[in-house]
Amino acid sequence: MNILVLDFESYHDTGYSLKKLTISEYVHDPRFHIHGLAVRWPDGKTEFRTDVSVLLSELQEQFGKDLERTTVAVHHGHFDLCILNRCYGIRPRHFIDTMLLAYHVHGRRDAGGGQSAQLGDLAKLYGLPAKQDLDFMVGVRNPTVQQLAQLTEYARRDVEITAALAERLLPQITRPEIELPILMHSVRSFTER
Repeated sequence: MNILVLDFESYHDTGYSLKKLTISEYVHDPRFHIHGLAVRWPDGKTEFRTDVSVLLSELQEQFGKDLERTTVAVHHGHFDLCILNRCYGIRPRHFIDTMLLAYHVHGRRDAGGGQSAQLGDLAKLYGLPAKQDLDFMVGVRNPTVQQLAQLTEYARRDVEITAALAERLLPQITRPEIELPILMHSVRSFTER
């Protein structure tokens, strides 16, 4: 499968974060600021770029206006696909959300039992490299060269973990032609509102 993994990194602080706000509140807040976009290309190359509009234009040139010539993989698609749609007008036709795949395969922890679907917990479960900590970016709107280097490493690792999770979770879907559209429906309807 031709999979393109995407992961946005954005400004957050102790009072302004996805732990305190809904995704819509967060993205529409005047403090919203994108630091960059991490990409894992179908050939396995990873990069993190701060020139997000230029990068997205390059992706559209290769994969089509709505990235229809690839499958976009994200972890927590409500966030990344919301940004793609609301900030850049891109609505990927084919996408998978590894968080939703994990819920489907392992059950939801909040439903009694189940497995946490946080990226770090899933990385540990599947024996993947550990997810790094992002505390160094709390309250940082304009990163220093050193912070940007750390953020680049952090973001590139996240897309690697997401790609590896997709490789491990997709084979566990028994009827992908039925299950995947159902799983992704909630993300599509949320991000296109």
